[in-house]
Amino acid sequence: MKCSGEDDTKAVKQLPEEDADMLQKCVEVLEEAIEACCQGNAGAHWENSVIEAARYVYSCHQPTFAHLRARLKAASTDAQITRWTEIF
Repeated sequence: MKCSGEDDTKAVKQLPEEDADMLQKCVEVLEEAIEACCQGNAGAHWENSVIEAARYVYSCHQPTFAHLRARLKAASTDAQITRWTEIF
């Protein structure tokens, strides 16, 4: 299934503990949004909590953001990922 992906927690181990904890929480929020998109909710990634989490991931660890973005894009053709990414 296109919605499954690698474990994004690998990047967390490379950060200071406080940042790693926050990054992990944000990745979990994004994972939930990806799963919601897989289930047909094409607007799940537009929720305020998801946008805030994505902003943190983008500012803290861009490779993880890019990986999650690609999974989100694969999850739904209706998700308007290019437009969503422009807010970061």
